[in-house]
Amino acid sequence: MIRTLATQQKLSLIACYTSLAKSRSKTSTDQVYASYRGLCRGQQIKPLAQRRVSDMISFFDLYGLISAPVVSRGRYGQTREIAASLPKELVDRLLHGDGKKAPREWRKSGSPGD
Repeated sequence: MIRTLATQQKLSLIACYTSLAKSRSKTSTDQVYASYRGLCRGQQIKPLAQRRVSDMISFFDLYGLISAPVVSRGRYGQTREIAASLPKELVDRLLHGDGKKAPREWRKSGSPGD
């Protein structure tokens, strides 16, 4: 299923796992969106709005690619606490199975779920 994702969806999933690798625990929608925008800049692709990326995170949660329960922050609104559902190596192999190198953050860090 991961191989059939559209480019924007793949970038969003990569952003999720990249943010998890940086934080080494749970991450939020804002951090994922910041990573996603950086990936789009690197690929010279126009980024989608944060709402669309949030919708994709819900989609990934529905299919078990990540775990992303909604957490209320009171007057600061709601966010999703995103955690890894799959081993980093598996996602890396599925996303970059075409011979491309994994993002630098993935290569030098441990599993995002540690």
